[in-house]
Amino acid sequence: MTKNNITPLRPKRDCPQCDKPYDQAQSHEAYPFCSQRCSDLDLGNWLNGNYRIAARNNDESDFSSSFNEAEGNHADKGE
Repeated sequence: MTKNNITPLRPKRDCPQCDKPYDQAQSHEAYPFCSQRCSDLDLGNWLNGNYRIAARNNDESDFSSSFNEAEGNHADKGE
């Protein structure tokens, strides 16, 4: 089998921090980043609150009614 026929396990990507193309074989410890520096910068952004995962805003009345319905179901069963 020639080298041209080998399919890489990971597709080629750019670093998510600096958008620089990189050789995954050389940066396996910092994957998916091109270097430890870019990995550390990304971690710092998470720790500083620059990135956030959106949460669904629950109305408190929705929670209360769901809780009360669940409690009512247990009361009917004699628990």
